[in-house]
Amino acid sequence: MLLVNGNTKLGDGIYHFSLPRGITCKMTPWCEENCYASKGNYVFPNVHDALFYRLLASKEEQFAQRVIAEINASRVKYLRLHASGDFYDEEYIGKWKDIVTACPKTSFVAFTRRGDLHDAILSLSKLPNAHIRESLDESSPRKEFPELYSAVLAGSPWDMCQHKCHGKCAECLYCWTREGDVVMKVH
Repeated sequence: MLLVNGNTKLGDGIYHFSLPRGITCKMTPWCEENCYASKGNYVFPNVHDALFYRLLASKEEQFAQRVIAEINASRVKYLRLHASGDFYDEEYIGKWKDIVTACPKTSFVAFTRRGDLHDAILSLSKLPNAHIRESLDESSPRKEFPELYSAVLAGSPWDMCQHKCHGKCAECLYCWTREGDVVMKVH
């Protein structure tokens, strides 16, 4: 299986697809020092291996078809991309565009720091069921996606948002169902 049902923050019924941290990310200095995917369950060898398995699977020609089949079989309504990791190239983003287009009843959320992939990410974000937010922290030098809403870390200079995340996605669903910036707690 490529998709995982829930975790302690997402809750049951919200699936996620994650990749290894660092090698798929464009990390800021703050993120390198504080990334939550460098601690907790992420340090276990089986989790590490699963993330690398998903990275290898994402490079396969049949990746989009596999994910679409899993979404349909499990009737996934909400999917979080990259609880760890990030978009890593335009071909990979194109595969997600195919998946999102083929699954109009599923709502997709992703947070990204990949301004270097601006046009491809912006194209994905224009799909009606794709909700992409730029991730910003205290060491983010600038907003690279003025067209997108942001997910900012509490206490950072970017923290001027109205919606405060309470860390219980299944109870809130703000990121999947509403427009606007969101303030995330450091965890």
